[in-house]
Amino acid sequence: MAFEINKVGSDNDNRPDLVGTFVPDPGWLAQEDRHMTTRPMKVARVSGRYDMHYVDAGQGEPVLLIHGLAGDHHAWDAQVEAWSSRYRVIAPDNRGTGLSTQVDEPITIADMAGDFLDLMTQLGIERFHLVGRSMGGCIGQLMSLAAPRRVASMVWMAST
Repeated sequence: MAFEINKVGSDNDNRPDLVGTFVPDPGWLAQEDRHMTTRPMKVARVSGRYDMHYVDAGQGEPVLLIHGLAGDHHAWDAQVEAWSSRYRVIAPDNRGTGLSTQVDEPITIADMAGDFLDLMTQLGIERFHLVGRSMGGCIGQLMSLAAPRRVASMVWMAST
């Protein structure tokens, strides 16, 4: 993948502000050093208007994996591969990432927490384990506050 810079500016703290677009190289999945797998994705309409694409693999206790900012479900490929033999592993693309609905309007962590709770309800999953990395940990925290009986356990990684 390449990153094309669309705008360079600065904020009030004199830190660079780069806005860009990830452009996939057509052969990037074929590269031997990639550890990404291609799994079939399903889609659910969440929060009444957004399509959330997700991987749903394995059987057993459900484990929801929420990636961080600027990632997608591929951040969890190794975990999906390792854990799907014992658990039902759900790895979605957050709203605005991957194959999920792209958004131009502002979105909050609480909005995304609602998306994930809606997804789990649509999947018929009342209680689940949650693993969140970076922003995914923040989303998970709000989920556990909004619906504490639904989150059986939670792991935060690189999150506050």
